[in-house]
This record gives sequence, structure tokens and C-alpha cells, in this order.
Amino acid sequence: MMSVFMVMRESFLLLRRDKIFLPAVVAGVLITVFANVASDWGIEEFRKILFDVGALGFHITGSLVAIFWGTKTVSEARTDGSLEIQLAAPISRVSWLIGKYLGLLLGLIFFWVLVLIFWQCIMLLNNFGPLEGPQFMFFVFQLIEWALVGAVAVFYSTFAGVTIALFATISTWMAGLVSMPVAQNLPPQAKGLAVDVVQGLARFWDLRQFNLAGYATGVEKISPGEIQVRGIYGILLILIVITVSCIFFRRRDVLA
Repeated sequence: MMSVFMVMRESFLLLRRDKIFLPAVVAGVLITVFANVASDWGIEEFRKILFDVGALGFHITGSLVAIFWGTKTVSEARTDGSLEIQLAAPISRVSWLIGKYLGLLLGLIFFWVLVLIFWQCIMLLNNFGPLEGPQFMFFVFQLIEWALVGAVAVFYSTFAGVTIALFATISTWMAGLVSMPVAQNLPPQAKGLAVDVVQGLARFWDLRQFNLAGYATGVEKISPGEIQVRGIYGILLILIVITVSCIFFRRRDVLA
């Protein structure tokens, strides 16, 4: 456990000092400000527009940060030789990889807390008071999605270079966003392997489950039971991806 903690701590400190961290924080602030300004442009309810714009901005910004950080934390360690040095110490590959992911997760949580603080300030400035339960759950599920996307980036980085890992992660992320809409719009007579793949992807890899913007504004009604199912779904996906990553990483040449 101590070795995992040390790797996690080092990974978190490196990510916090990374060049992308400050621009990501600035982007989070600008998204919050833009969402507030855009809310005054429409004729719809202020809060709905606020969360719709915020959901899109935070989803893209947080996911991209998770992708770049998740790819960088493993791929760079493989290419710059630091992985070889760390594995020379009494630490297993699995412990090292778990520590790296936990450091990534800690960095995402830190970024998430800053975003949440800025958003709460906007809510208070507009006399909406503190975040209510559904609004807070909106941000919780944003974090779950970021953590899942980061896990996918770590997975690809265990056996691919930075460029390929970035491309593969972004492609997988986009597939999760469009899988369900595509499956729902397939013609009834459509059959074949491609249709089976799309339907299977929509069933097991649907990232839209983590978008609770409608629930936060009261437009979409979601039962507490379904909220729990979605949360468990996200956590299970993260655990599965990290487990598979550990299996791949354990069995391959770290210098390949």
C-alpha cells in the first residue's frame, strides 16, 4: 500500500504542475462565466440554460483533461525511462499502474472541486443559494465520466504510444457519446454484424448515462434507484477498465 501511495502522490504532484492544469482551470472559469452570460440571452428558464451550457462545457473540458493526463501519466513514464527506474524498486507493475491511476483520479478530483467552487459562486451571485441535491449529482456524474475516460486513456497507454493512445481514447470517448443515438435511429429492418456491434456498444458503452443536466433543472425525472444504477454502472466500468489495464501491463514489455 505504501508503494501505491508514493506513486499516487508523485503522479498527482506532476499532474498538478503540468502545463495543461492552469489552462484547464481557466477554461472552467470561462465556461462558468459564459454559461451565466448565455443564460440571459434566451427566453427559456435561466437555470436550464445555465446547466445545459455548463454540462457541455464541463463535459468536454474535463474529458479532454482526463484524456491528456491519463495518456501522459503512463506513456511518458514508458518513454522517458522513469518507469524502468521505479520498477527497479520493490514495487510491482500492478501497484505502479494503480498508483498512477489514483494520482490521475486525485488530480481530476482537485480540478472538479475548483470547478464546483466557481459554479457555486455563480449560483450565489444569481441568488439561487447553495447547490441542491440534483444539481450536486450532476457534478458527481461529471466526475464519474471524467474518471472513466481517464481509465480508458490509461488502458491504451499501457500498450501504445502517446499519439495512438490519444487517438484511440478520443475515438472510444466519441463512440460512447453517439452509440445510443445511432442505435435508436437504426431502421427496423437493419440486420448484420455492424448492427449487432452498434447495439452492443449502445448497451454496454453509453456515456450519455452520466449527463444529468436535465435532472439538475427538473426537466428530466429520474428515480433515486436509477441514479444508483447509473452510478454503479460507471464505477463498474472504471473497475473493469483498470483491471484489464493491469492485466495488459503485467504481461507486456514495458519498453515496447
